[in-house]
Amino acid sequence: MRTEVTLIVFAKAPVVGYAKRRLIPLLGATGAASLHAWLVEHLLTRLAHLPVKKYLYAAPDTDHPLLRRSAGRNGFTLVAQHGADLGARMADALATGLRESTRVLLMGSDIPDLDAELLAWAQQALTPETPLVLVPTEDGGYALVGVMGALPPIFSGMAWGGEQVLQETRSRLRQAGVAWREWPRPLRDLDRPADLHAWLAQAPEVVGSLPLRVREALMAEQHQQITEQQEQGGTADDETEA
Repeated sequence: MRTEVTLIVFAKAPVVGYAKRRLIPLLGATGAASLHAWLVEHLLTRLAHLPVKKYLYAAPDTDHPLLRRSAGRNGFTLVAQHGADLGARMADALATGLRESTRVLLMGSDIPDLDAELLAWAQQALTPETPLVLVPTEDGGYALVGVMGALPPIFSGMAWGGEQVLQETRSRLRQAGVAWREWPRPLRDLDRPADLHAWLAQAPEVVGSLPLRVREALMAEQHQQITEQQEQGGTADDETEA
């Protein structure tokens, strides 16, 4: 039976050394993986109540027990991603969704500010006149893409992970004559230490709920910064006295 909306979340398995590798210098491999696991669970829990078809597309496969548990208790069907690169995997998931729903929304799992309000906007913004929606990210990509009708030519041959993804996507949509809408405020995805620090400065109340390894790493970094500042201050005092 055809439904109105399908919701797809893309997530890597929280495997040590595989997930959130750019955060390893700050959090360590185990801490980075545990933060990724927290982000996936955080997102799926917030979306669990939505009365739509929900899928968790996992990479590299569906074997990780955390993904199985989180998908099951939050009403998501767990599916493996298929495709040679991110664009191919996204196109495959969206095409599958469009076979069973009029509108399909696909998002990443590392955007803590994605919420039901934004998803409601995306659903309403998808119309025959504007059959594609995008939610930009601060790093030049996008956190969510929504489609209805045919897939546009924006998924193949893209330099995924670069700063020009959104700009190139817009260019391709213009060339193809596809109208689209964008969420007006870029979101922050948590890829790098600076992203994590900026998010925690904006939402300090979440620190206590983060995994222990993450909190320990952040405390160690803070202690190191204080020590360095004290040492620098001591050096300056010595130079003044001399």
